[in-house]
Amino acid sequence: MILGDTLATWNCRVVGCSRSPQSKNLTWEILPHKLISVEGIFPTHEFVTLNLEIIMKTHFAVIILLTTQLLLAGCLDDSDSNDTQLPPEQSNGSTSSPANSTADEVLNVDTEGNTTISGSSLEVALAATPNDLLLNSAETEGVIWMREEEKLARDTYLALYKVTNLQIFSNIASSEASHAAAVKQLLDKYGIADPMIVDVEGQFSNPDLQALYGNLVNQGSASLTAALEVGAEIEDLDIYDLQTLSSETSNSDLLLVYSTLELGSRNHLRSFIRQLTANGGSYTPKYISQDAFNAIVESDTERGSSNGYATKGR
Repeated sequence: MILGDTLATWNCRVVGCSRSPQSKNLTWEILPHKLISVEGIFPTHEFVTLNLEIIMKTHFAVIILLTTQLLLAGCLDDSDSNDTQLPPEQSNGSTSSPANSTADEVLNVDTEGNTTISGSSLEVALAATPNDLLLNSAETEGVIWMREEEKLARDTYLALYKVTNLQIFSNIASSEASHAAAVKQLLDKYGIADPMIVDVEGQFSNPDLQALYGNLVNQGSASLTAALEVGAEIEDLDIYDLQTLSSETSNSDLLLVYSTLELGSRNHLRSFIRQLTANGGSYTPKYISQDAFNAIVESDTERGSSNGYATKGR
């Protein structure tokens, strides 16, 4: 490269680049009015400025690169690929926290909104969450209550399936069995006696739930729409109780299970209301507020949670 016997500092900018599997060539415009062809390892890039100090001796130059902004502009590339790599959070168009991923993996939601809890995934999630060594008496009573309340839903739906032969009751009864099993994992982890040690359909340790079961089955056996109304009422009750229990604890294990159960109940409430409306019936909430009810039934089936805990206001 022959440029004369002058010591000078040049300001250069990239004005063109051709690339082939064999080489990567850049054409530099050096002010004023000089051109240099450089065999380099630089990828195509928009105008990038750098400073070169050129020392000229006896018709040849020893080029010393003092400062370069190419590195800062991300212009060095040691591969021939033209693909631009996105930051990790942009690579799949979404971001998710570990809590998000855990909650999503625990839930299985089908096209009808039947929401089942994966026992093995929940076991892993519970092992990973921080927890208090002991539950207080209110927390313990709440877990025991929810164990049998989920059984109440399962047993009532099984009884109403026999009366109506509606598939929705059989499907959601299967989901409720997984919900009851999820609460059982809390009992086991915290060494709490299981009120369902002998699980007989329609039989409960808690006398209030025993009486409620009898009333709901009798009420739902009157007609098809009455049965669907009972389904909506049970999910209404579940949501209310789960929100109440969640508001009374800071235990990570309980919050994870309760929020997951509540998401399932919201999906099941939507399913019952759709069927009830299609059959000319209606339901007025008895436990959650009308506004909360409307927000649930007017929204789409939920597949996961936005913050790891699937809670919503009453």
